[in-house]
Amino acid sequence: QSLTIPSSIFFKLGIISNSSQITVLNNWLLIFINFFVCLIGIILFFPKFKQSFKEYNNFFVKKILISITGLILIIIASSIFNFQTDNQESLFTLLGSMNHIQKVLLIFVFIVIGPINEEIIFRQILIGEFQTYLPKWFLLIFSSILFGILHIPSLNVLYQALPYFLSGLILGLVYIKGNNNIITSLTSHLLNNLLGFFLS
Repeated sequence: QSLTIPSSIFFKLGIISNSSQITVLNNWLLIFINFFVCLIGIILFFPKFKQSFKEYNNFFVKKILISITGLILIIIASSIFNFQTDNQESLFTLLGSMNHIQKVLLIFVFIVIGPINEEIIFRQILIGEFQTYLPKWFLLIFSSILFGILHIPSLNVLYQALPYFLSGLILGLVYIKGNNNIITSLTSHLLNNLLGFFLS
C-alpha cells in the first residue's frame, strides 16, 4: 500500500515505523476524511436537508414510491453486468486490512456516509445548484458520467464505470422526479448500498 502524504510525514518523523502502522493510519485517514466531508456537506446544505425532510414527510407515499422505484431500477441495471468491479474488490481488500473498530466504521461509511457525500456532490450540487445555468438533461448526463468515472481506479477499466453510470443516471432521475429532493435519491442510494453489502 502506497504512503499517503500524512503517513509518509509521520514515517519520516519516526512516529510510525513499519508498514502495518502505515496501513492502520491510512485506514483511519480514509474514515476521517469521509466523516469530515459529510459533516461539512450537511452543515453547508442543512437548509436543503431540512426542507427535503419536511417535504418527504408531507408527501411520504409519493416520495417513498419514487425511492423504491429507483432502487428497483438500480438493481435491474446492475444485474445486466456480470462482473465485479475493482471498486468492489478494493472495499473487501480494505476491510481485510482493518481492525474491528475500523471495519464497523468503514461499513458505516459505505452504507451511510458515502451515499450522503455522493448525493450532496452529484445530485444536490451538480444538478440542483447548477440547473439555473445549464439544462437539466445535460447536468443529469454529466453528473452520471462523472459518478461512473470516479468509481473506477483508472481509465484502463473504463467499462467498469458503466454500472455506476447507470446508477448515477437513475439516482439523478429519482432526485429530479422527487422535485429536487435529496432525501428521495439518498433513500434509494442508502438502500442499494445496504443490499449490495449484505448480498455480496
